[in-house]
Amino acid sequence: MKEATFTVLDLEQFVPFRLWHLSARMTKAVGRIYAERFGVAAAEWRALAVLGRSGPMTFSELQERAAMDKVRVSRTITTLMQKDYISREVDPFDRRRITLALTEAGKAVYNEIVPHILSVERDILASLTPDERSALGQLISKLEDQMAAVGPAENEEP
Repeated sequence: MKEATFTVLDLEQFVPFRLWHLSARMTKAVGRIYAERFGVAAAEWRALAVLGRSGPMTFSELQERAAMDKVRVSRTITTLMQKDYISREVDPFDRRRITLALTEAGKAVYNEIVPHILSVERDILASLTPDERSALGQLISKLEDQMAAVGPAENEEP
C-alpha cells in the first residue's frame, strides 16, 4: 500500500499566521491599557474607538466599521449603555433606525485611553525607521486593497 504524501506547511513562515500572531500580541499589549486601567473589554474599546473617531452612527454602520458580528455588537452596546458610555436615540421619522453616540462619560474615557494606546503603538514601532513605518503603512494598505479585491469582508472577529 502506497503511503499518502502531503505538503508540509511551515506555519512560522506562513504570512497569514505571522500577521495574525503579531496582531494578537499587539492587541494584547494595547488591551492591557484599556482593560486594566479603564475596565473596558476589547469589543467595548473597538466600539468606543469607532464612535470616537467617526461620531454617531447606526447599529449596522458600527457593526461594519468595528468588524464585529451582530451578536457581539448587540452585547457590546448593552454593556456600554450600562456603563453610560454610549446612548441610543430612536429616529422619530423611522423608529427602526437607531443612532448610537458617545455620551460625555464615553468621550471622557475615549480621550483618556487614546494617548496611552498611541504611546504603546509608538513603543511597538520604535525599532522601525520613519521610512520603514511609511513602507509598512503602504504595504498594509496594499494587502487590504488586495483582500477587498479577492472578496467582500465578513464581519469576523480577528
